[in-house]
Amino acid sequence: MSNLQVLKNRVFKLERLEAKQRAASLICTCRVETDYHDANCLESVLKAQANFACEVHGIRDLGPLVWIPDGMPLIRDDRKFCVCPPQLSQNMGGGRSETGF
Repeated sequence: MSNLQVLKNRVFKLERLEAKQRAASLICTCRVETDYHDANCLESVLKAQANFACEVHGIRDLGPLVWIPDGMPLIRDDRKFCVCPPQLSQNMGGGRSETGF
């Protein structure tokens, strides 16, 4: 085997190893479900989530859409997008503050 062929094989193996390491470092950000309170809340959350892509799949799967009562807080990542008026029960459940933040 020539020196050039040996070098090509080494480069090929290094490129394959680097590609495997890069793929292993990617994190899937798809969701199990997406919660919402009403149509306005859902629209706001979906518009905000359209800006995020999954590193592994390219497009982010938001999972099934699940309606939850107004008194229940959305998941932490979505609370800032909720357009519903703040409620005391959301505060007690770890939701937004009285000021809506």
